[in-house]
Amino acid sequence: MDRRVSVRALVEFSVFEPDLSPASREAMLFGAMGHKSRQKTLTEAGGYKSEVSISRTFDMGGDRVTVQGRMDAFMDGEIPVIEEIKVPASGAAPAEAHEAHRLQAVVYAYMTALRDKRERVIIRILYSTRGGEESARFDEELSVKQLEELFFPLLEAWLSEQLAREKWLAERDASIRALSFPFPEYRGGQREMAVRVYTAISLRRRLVCMLPTGTGKSAGVLFPAIKAMGEGKTKQIFYLTARTTAREAAMDSVRLMYSKGLMAKLLVISAKEKVCTGGMRCHPDDCACAKGFYLRLPDALKDISRYNDWDRERASEIAEKYSICPFEFSLRLAETADIVVCDYNYAFDPMVRLQRIFEKGKEQTLLADEAHNLPSRVREMLSGGLSSGEIAETRREAGKLLSRKASIYKSLTALLKCMKSLSETNTGEGRFDEMPQRLVQLAEKAADDVSEMMGDRRAAPMSKSLFQLLRMLLPFLGAAERAAAEPSDYKALYDNGNGEQHIKLLALNISTHLAEMTAKLPGTVYFSATLTPLDKMKTLLGGSEEDGFFEAPSPFPKENLLLMRKSLSTRYTQRERTANEIAQALVAFSSAKKGNYLFFFPSYKYLLLIRDRITEIAPDLEIMQQESGQSDEKREEFLNEYRAGDKSVVGMAVLGGSYAESVDLPGDQLIGVAVVGVGLPMVCLERETMREYYSDSLGDGFGFAYRYPGMQKVLQAAGRVIRTKTDRGAVLLIDDRYMNKEYYSLLPEHFSSLHESADIRAETEAFFV
Repeated sequence: MDRRVSVRALVEFSVFEPDLSPASREAMLFGAMGHKSRQKTLTEAGGYKSEVSISRTFDMGGDRVTVQGRMDAFMDGEIPVIEEIKVPASGAAPAEAHEAHRLQAVVYAYMTALRDKRERVIIRILYSTRGGEESARFDEELSVKQLEELFFPLLEAWLSEQLAREKWLAERDASIRALSFPFPEYRGGQREMAVRVYTAISLRRRLVCMLPTGTGKSAGVLFPAIKAMGEGKTKQIFYLTARTTAREAAMDSVRLMYSKGLMAKLLVISAKEKVCTGGMRCHPDDCACAKGFYLRLPDALKDISRYNDWDRERASEIAEKYSICPFEFSLRLAETADIVVCDYNYAFDPMVRLQRIFEKGKEQTLLADEAHNLPSRVREMLSGGLSSGEIAETRREAGKLLSRKASIYKSLTALLKCMKSLSETNTGEGRFDEMPQRLVQLAEKAADDVSEMMGDRRAAPMSKSLFQLLRMLLPFLGAAERAAAEPSDYKALYDNGNGEQHIKLLALNISTHLAEMTAKLPGTVYFSATLTPLDKMKTLLGGSEEDGFFEAPSPFPKENLLLMRKSLSTRYTQRERTANEIAQALVAFSSAKKGNYLFFFPSYKYLLLIRDRITEIAPDLEIMQQESGQSDEKREEFLNEYRAGDKSVVGMAVLGGSYAESVDLPGDQLIGVAVVGVGLPMVCLERETMREYYSDSLGDGFGFAYRYPGMQKVLQAAGRVIRTKTDRGAVLLIDDRYMNKEYYSLLPEHFSSLHESADIRAETEAFFV
């Protein structure tokens, strides 16, 4: 059996620092910049080559292992030189080379010596600043014999663990081969969906699916993916979603398969702020869970391996038992879990992506649930901005705590002055022709100083502010780097309102990023109940002509859903004029049959306008409304009113909000939904910039920027009614644009009975009789 391991993974399996490194995630961007700068310096000087790939297969008593990697820098000669470039997170060079860094160079040197038949090799561990300047260097000339004695203990330790894992995988795969579909029968469209998912994984293609509510999408997508994993077509499944409720559905599906005999490790990754108990400053001086983390990690891994279900509670319990960071523990578990349920950002965000997993090879299948949310989320991941208010607040804290002579105070002052100067020549809001490079340089200096201060105990009282500021600066710098490489993919925007300066690098081309992140993976499946129009969404999500798309039919009887339309203008300039008619239509709808109704509006202000008109028309009608900035507790109270079943409930909420998605109110808990408007996003500089971009690149600027996102929100809201095959419910869509083909053509097939209602109350009464 052939096995593969990267040089870094091979070394880090046996050699590691005892403590968690502070600001390790933030250091990733700095490290990449330092590598590139140093490599550029070496190649320009001549003699060196950068990113030189090398691999070699070793026979370990019949067990073959291929070790592979890319040397940071290589210079051939009588005695070759292998250079390993590192950028210290703290900015300070060490007094001696770290053993893990040294051994990475040793592995490269040994493979080079065998490949080129050299007796001696020089290894060089070079610590660089982010600008590529040398801060420390450690050279060592080693013979082949010395390299061999250092190399094989690393390989033997890794192989021993790998053989144990292969034993587990054999048991897992046997259980998958025996696994049957966890329900007595497939629902309508579910079998075809499963076949297409399996095929996409087998052919290593992308698949974009529109799966109506009730299709059983979680089980229907996970089951074929797990079957493919058991056949070796993929090594790991990432179930990606943006909402907790969708994660629970995926977990429930896997647990149901557990009851049918499945053996697989299921992991849920929760956000750091939800599981971390040690504060935002992840430093061994301040957090006992960070100090000695790697020393206690092996025992924790052995303990949790007794279980298959690694949910948040179990992972946190084991982490607490061994006093290790629960968040970093979950990231470590992600390397060996068979099924990982997590947020989109762990696969797609350049700042958060699990490099330790996705850099190992293209062996992960991605199942992206609620994929209609993905374009806006990825655009947010790739964009970056600066806000003078947040920078000024952190500068104020630094001045009080450290003095105005501190480097961080000075760098933040320079950054603020530059932003202020730009606002004086670029008033109001608008677009820069290109991002001012002086601003980027000052942001880099500020990020350097903030990162350095995060490792300084004097700054502990302001660690949260520093962390938040770095979370603003680093995405901006990442966006600036990408924009410099592909200027047409970004636009630089500014807004100088309310006495503050806001500058944003808006990512426009998300398709290329998604295409690159999913290229050659063993299947990427994007699915949602509202991925309309499918062909356009496939293009937006980075699909190619070779990739597929599929729309499953609704599994519910069409006669169980009443679909009515009321042609009234909801355009901003017409809202006051039509408010009374809309209110009357909603009162007629909700008074036709005693029960629970939910009305959706494109904005909170519009909601309040119609609420007031309803109160005038029907003063006895009790109305609940979504509150602005509502907490999770208040949200549950709102929904519990629908679940109680002791009275009729009429609620009002905002399209695209927390009540419009992932809310399950089956049976009589919700019998009617009305959607006022077509959900178009508000016209603003960002949206207009997107419209212009998509007009040029995809030929449908208004569609991609406004119409498609709007109608996806409409369909999400309408999908709250009819959750099971026995439910009966009604949907009322109010807007004259539903008469327009550009809008009604975006409705799914099971909405084909949508019609203009002459008498909403009478028709609704007749339907429910």
